[in-house]
Amino acid sequence: MPTEISEDDFNALRRIDAIVEVLADASSRLAMPEPDSELHTDDQAAAIPGHIVSGIAYSAMSTALSGLQGFQALCLGVEKLQRSTTFGYVHRAALLGACEAYWVLRPDDRTERVMRAKHATLRRLNDEIKSKIDIQSMTRLFQDDRMVTNEELAELRNLRAECSRHVGGSPASLTRMFEEVASDLENDGYLINGDAEHFSQVIRAQWRISSADTHSASWQHRFNDPFAPEDDQNTLVLQRVADVGLIFAKALTAAEIADFACHFWEHRSKP
Repeated sequence: MPTEISEDDFNALRRIDAIVEVLADASSRLAMPEPDSELHTDDQAAAIPGHIVSGIAYSAMSTALSGLQGFQALCLGVEKLQRSTTFGYVHRAALLGACEAYWVLRPDDRTERVMRAKHATLRRLNDEIKSKIDIQSMTRLFQDDRMVTNEELAELRNLRAECSRHVGGSPASLTRMFEEVASDLENDGYLINGDAEHFSQVIRAQWRISSADTHSASWQHRFNDPFAPEDDQNTLVLQRVADVGLIFAKALTAAEIADFACHFWEHRSKP
């Protein structure tokens, strides 16, 4: 890494590395819950095909893992990427996957776990259906000839209608999810000061800023490459100075939430 980091940042990176190792190991073992485990029973209680609870848990944990591995690659500096932009991508994935997995797996009550999984499934189905409708409208696809059939869309729409009926309409917003994650983390003793409202705003702010870094073209949401040997003084693009410590702190927040989720995933996947 061309830029020196503080001891706190180095310790954060080592903690993230350790969590990534745990998540990678869990992902290779827990894709399918064991018979008679809580997650296996959750799937049966969901009354919707497709291993809805365990499937959401696995997908969300995989998303968190991918985001954190992307963060590791950026910190190593081996990827030829515009890191000032890509940090937004990887943190967004890590935070969303970690929070969604924790949100679904945390409740002790089976009914609540199943309901949260249905909300998460409904959010994903809305995105998947929109994407596949767009694919279906294309006359030519590059790289492959993957076409979407009417039967496939009909099946997805039926599943969406069933999920929508179970949750009573539209899926819970991400804002609601982040607020409930903060409240659950407070109950788990994660918050030093026990201030769930403050922490929910921290998570939401990190999500919004990372989304802006990912999608926005305005300079307010860009910063200089924090690990470049020196900045290009001749650039015409106005950029914020990156706070390297904040970048590490945000990644560590996502990693620690993923670590909490992983403990519940392990527990609920075994009898």
